[in-house]
Amino acid sequence: MDDVREALASFVIDSATKAREGEASEAMLQAMASVANTLLWDEQQRLYDQQRLINGCERKGTCP
Repeated sequence: MDDVREALASFVIDSATKAREGEASEAMLQAMASVANTLLWDEQQRLYDQQRLINGCERKGTCP
C-alpha cells in the first residue's frame, strides 16, 4: 500500500508544479485536490488507529 500512497503523493506534487507553471487543467487541479484530501484523511485514520492501539496496550499493560 505504501507504493500506492507514494505514487499518489507524487501525482499531487507533479500537479502542483504544473499548476504553478500554468500547465494544469481544471480537471487535473480537481483530481489533485481530491487525491490530496484522500491522502490526508488516510494519514489521519492511520495515526488515529495507531494511537488507539497504543492507548489500548497501555491500559492493558501489554505494550512491547
